[in-house]
Amino acid sequence: MKKEVQFYVRFFSGVIDLLLFFSFSLLLIFVSFFVFNFNFEISYYFWLLSQILFLIIYFNVLPIVYKGQTIGKIIFKYQIIININNQINKKNNMLVYIIKRNLFFSVTWIIMLLISIILIQPDTLKKIIDIRNLSNLKNINLSNEFSNLEKIFFNLFLAFSNINFLVLFVIFILNISKKNPIDFFSGTRAYYLHKKEEITKKQEIEIEVLNWQEVEWEKESEHYVEWN
Repeated sequence: MKKEVQFYVRFFSGVIDLLLFFSFSLLLIFVSFFVFNFNFEISYYFWLLSQILFLIIYFNVLPIVYKGQTIGKIIFKYQIIININNQINKKNNMLVYIIKRNLFFSVTWIIMLLISIILIQPDTLKKIIDIRNLSNLKNINLSNEFSNLEKIFFNLFLAFSNINFLVLFVIFILNISKKNPIDFFSGTRAYYLHKKEEITKKQEIEIEVLNWQEVEWEKESEHYVEWN
């Protein structure tokens, strides 16, 4: 029987995948806005669409091609396998289960980026960058440079982002307590590639109670022979 992956292994492999995603995102910023020096509007949409493409390929397509593995999982030598009612299933379509498993991470990030494309226009982003103190978000709401519609869209984006991070934090806590909701929701499990769980069967001696039936013995009649 395949051995399930411990929480800390899944955690560190997830960290590696996250670092790759954010590194790619920063590289895209550098290439889009500084190296090729595109028009700001083109660079903005190129950056967002490239991130969406990366999330789709890396977290959803790659695990299907490499049998449930990303680079982080390859390093720690484990994979995602469909597991329904504690039964490993290799016949079902993996795409549906991978999307369900990534629903609270890559899928939500894709939705967030799509929302930012719709709600935050390049001109709005320029105004946000021009604000000196970005750590104080009240500057955006108090600034006269932003229209009311821009403020509403920006606050909606922030609200969705906060809800997303809150959900991820709750899932993280549940993972520590070994109650992984993602496994149950997606119908998948994380198993090591080569490690197997040793099952030791205890041999128990069962004492069977025998039902003894009473046996009635018939007394044979005794014959006496007289000798003359």
